[in-house]
Amino acid sequence: MLRVLFDVPDDPGYMPHIYVGAPYPKKPEDPKSVPRFPVLLLDDVPLMLVSGYLLAGEAEHVESHVDYFRKNGRLRAKPLAPTNDPLGVYDQFERSFLWVFTADGSSGDGGGSWS
Repeated sequence: MLRVLFDVPDDPGYMPHIYVGAPYPKKPEDPKSVPRFPVLLLDDVPLMLVSGYLLAGEAEHVESHVDYFRKNGRLRAKPLAPTNDPLGVYDQFERSFLWVFTADGSSGDGGGSWS
């Protein structure tokens, strides 16, 4: 939720990493390519890009992110205003962002499919 309520910081150009395990699919190599990872905000429609995380230990507490955004965050200037064609966002995602992931779900420059 925090990744949608706040603007992406100019420096470093992406949201802080979430330490809750290894995401599937993996995060992209360049965090600026999907700056809110694991969320993608497309036409003000938030899309969750991961199906889950593999955790072998204790996850980071959400309070650390609340503290980060409290200190460094800049709230969005206006509320989300999703498109009138929310299902069309999927087509736009498929055309524009699947390059972030390879066919095996790892990050990279492949053009794999999620279907």
